[in-house]
Amino acid sequence: MNRKQWRLFLEESEAYDLERADELAAKPFADTTFWIFLVATGATTYSEGCIVRPADVHVDEDPTSNMVRVYLKGTKTANRTRDVWISRSVADRVLAWARRYGRGHFEHIFHFKRNCGYHFFRKVCDRLVARGYPDFEAFNPYTLRHTYAVNMIQGDPERNMPGVDIVTLARLMGHGDNIQTTMIYAKHVGDYAARGCRVMHEALGL
Repeated sequence: MNRKQWRLFLEESEAYDLERADELAAKPFADTTFWIFLVATGATTYSEGCIVRPADVHVDEDPTSNMVRVYLKGTKTANRTRDVWISRSVADRVLAWARRYGRGHFEHIFHFKRNCGYHFFRKVCDRLVARGYPDFEAFNPYTLRHTYAVNMIQGDPERNMPGVDIVTLARLMGHGDNIQTTMIYAKHVGDYAARGCRVMHEALGL
């Protein structure tokens, strides 16, 4: 998803959550908090996102920082563990979700059945297709991992903030030194080389 599509998805997901508030109060299902967590971490849906625990969200490690380290136990790529950083607001939201559903410190926060994430993700996408956004027909939860990767590389051109380099992204995504795997995501960004050179020139006053 590009940034506009993500905002549309987030808005629609929140509206859907409100409509099924009674259902969500009775039993935890994949909802907006889960999608935000996947985008914030780049986690795979079931093998990483569904097994994170409150103990893996290190909110007390540096209370003065607005970024919180999250430990993820492994990706589908060689089951590599990794650390990522999310905003404190996202961390607080995830831990509030865990408390609401009585998750213990060492229990899985988003303990869903394997197809739960896909089912409710598609529900949101189908609503958007019905609203006249056909691009959402092709999306699935793994799309959010692509959203994470592409936005990490792009950075924020409007505020002149460069994205991360490909080596750092590979490590954040659990690819290790397999840069070729990470390049699959990078190809969706387009030509960011010129922007990177411009940032360097401005920084050095060239």
